[in-house]
Amino acid sequence: MLKVKVKFEDNTDAAIESLGLGIDKGLDDIVDLIFEKSQRLVPRDESTLAKSCLPIRYDWLEKEIWYRAFYAEYIEYGTDPRERMPPVDAIERWVKRKGIASGKDARGVAFAIAKSIQKSGTQPQPFLRPARNEADVRKDELIRNAVKREMRRHKSK
Repeated sequence: MLKVKVKFEDNTDAAIESLGLGIDKGLDDIVDLIFEKSQRLVPRDESTLAKSCLPIRYDWLEKEIWYRAFYAEYIEYGTDPRERMPPVDAIERWVKRKGIASGKDARGVAFAIAKSIQKSGTQPQPFLRPARNEADVRKDELIRNAVKREMRRHKSK
């Protein structure tokens, strides 16, 4: 007869805690990846959108990344044609900042851009979805690596 005995000879509660900590740290790694990738992809003008990002680690196994700028969704998904023009003043400031036109010409250029946006909408410039998609592809790897690190740390105690 041939026999193999397998026995877990460790503190089970501590091992389970280490496993949970590893998963939580893996989620932190996923949040970091999404944050870093989205920051590389986010369109920049005055960097207001990039600066509005807030990675949040609420609690155990609960994380979130939030771009707080009110227009973040419009950049990510683009916009459809609309009944009203977007604010010409904001576009005029952009036209001046970019050196496209100055003085009274800036107002006219801004008005033309606003009319075009009203008529055609804007194209999407995804920055968060591609970052999330990359993290989705790598999530198992990131969590597995974090669990391994935590379990090694647990064993060395």
